[in-house]
Amino acid sequence: MKTTQLNQSVHSFKKAKQLLTVVLCCLTIGSLSAQWTATNFPENEYPYNIVTSPTGNLLVTTFPGSGGYIFISKDHGSTWAQANVEGGVYSSTLTVDNTLFFGGRGQKVARTEDGGITWDLFNFFDIYMTQDADIYSLAYHNDKLFAAVFGLGICYSEDMGETWQETDRESLMVSYELDGRNTYTMESFNGKLYAIGANGIWTLNDEDMTWTLQRQTNFSGNSFVLNNKLYISYVIQFGEVGIEYTEDGDNWIELPQTNDSLPSNDIRGFQTDGLNIFVGTFDQGVYYSPDEGTTWIKTEDWPAFFEVPGVVTFLSIPMDFCFLDGEVFAASYEQGIYKMEHPNLSVAIHEKSYNDPICWIFPNPTQQSTTISFEVDNSSELFFFIYDMLGNLVQEHKMGRVPGGKHQQKIDLKKLAPGSYIYVLRINQKETSGKFIVQ
Repeated sequence: MKTTQLNQSVHSFKKAKQLLTVVLCCLTIGSLSAQWTATNFPENEYPYNIVTSPTGNLLVTTFPGSGGYIFISKDHGSTWAQANVEGGVYSSTLTVDNTLFFGGRGQKVARTEDGGITWDLFNFFDIYMTQDADIYSLAYHNDKLFAAVFGLGICYSEDMGETWQETDRESLMVSYELDGRNTYTMESFNGKLYAIGANGIWTLNDEDMTWTLQRQTNFSGNSFVLNNKLYISYVIQFGEVGIEYTEDGDNWIELPQTNDSLPSNDIRGFQTDGLNIFVGTFDQGVYYSPDEGTTWIKTEDWPAFFEVPGVVTFLSIPMDFCFLDGEVFAASYEQGIYKMEHPNLSVAIHEKSYNDPICWIFPNPTQQSTTISFEVDNSSELFFFIYDMLGNLVQEHKMGRVPGGKHQQKIDLKKLAPGSYIYVLRINQKETSGKFIVQ
């Protein structure tokens, strides 16, 4: 919090300078004008998780202010209704193909296969016999569903949540200071299941369901996999590290953080759309990075939950993000659900400079294949990504290195269902995007 007008001016100047650098260097990868606007989420509810269903619905879990229910929107947040499932203070979500899972208090697991219209409800209360413990994380690994019950242990199901068994509890309990039962998040990465939490990172032995401590950490709270890298974020104020990643599970690299990039090590919301990294900080609003943490762009108009104009402003806490039809949705703990235009879809043609990549796709609409045409100034490494309108990565083409000049590349689309898609062409870390239709 800035205490004087002078400090505010200095900070604004530095931020403007940093944003100008981003504009000059990265015009093709985002717009700085994206702004948050409120949806019509019910008042006096406290959102925690938000997820997009494969059918295009938005589903939001809430804290127990009014029962810890799940809310559903079928119209991009214009209207909301309480889902037809028992309240359970659901604090974790997972999507496996067309099935969504929600992990709740008292070892409840809610399951829906039609986007939140109908539900199945299971539990493994008999394992821990307590109503007070929450499922903080769900993961799918080697055809098994895993649930981490914070402070107690990690269980698994081989029938999509209907029956459960416990993994080895003792191997998680290295010591009082190193207790893997305090797991916040789990990820399946490079053939291993990682349990990441308050004290350290553990990996599972799939043969005997025992755990091995990989390294000690300090309140690592969220995770995802992007471009064959496992990213984790931290949820402790004044910590030394905000975000780390690994490519092999052994060597970890810290993302650089300064007051002019990502000025917070206390990260609450942490998510990827398969291209960008979105971060919700405890007290600095929402940032995104289009280049895996090299540069960070602060979004505009993130809501405050308390403000005295010209004196003090406390921003609301961004807890989670999801992506739907060219929009980013965010759960604000104090203020509800907000949305903004996706930054990769708001790039204007006139913003492109001579050195920016330009891509044409023909035919469009198309059926079984299409051809992309592009021109590069010199030898370049190329990747081509295809996303559905839910923001899911559905195809990735590693096109290798090409020499300078004009090129064409045929793309096989036989496995894509009819509909609209977003393509992203990455050339030496610069990107251009557009929309095409499969008939």
